[in-house]
Amino acid sequence: MPAKNRHHDVVARALIKDGWVITDEQVKVVVDERSLYIDLEATKESTGLIILVEVKELDKVDSPIEALANAVGKYLLYRTP
Repeated sequence: MPAKNRHHDVVARALIKDGWVITDEQVKVVVDERSLYIDLEATKESTGLIILVEVKELDKVDSPIEALANAVGKYLLYRTP
């Protein structure tokens, strides 16, 4: 299971302040026999929505463009039905 990055708790607090309830952390998702971990699962009771939130930091990496490409690739992978 991956470690939390330094912005994890800040994002969780912001979601809570906006009315979301954090229902799980480090959510395991299996896609085509591959295990992926998503940082947060949150629900909003007023709307019945459930979201999965991946927290990424791009400020202290060797290549911000490479890190962004990696994050976008993961996003596309998570969206794949």
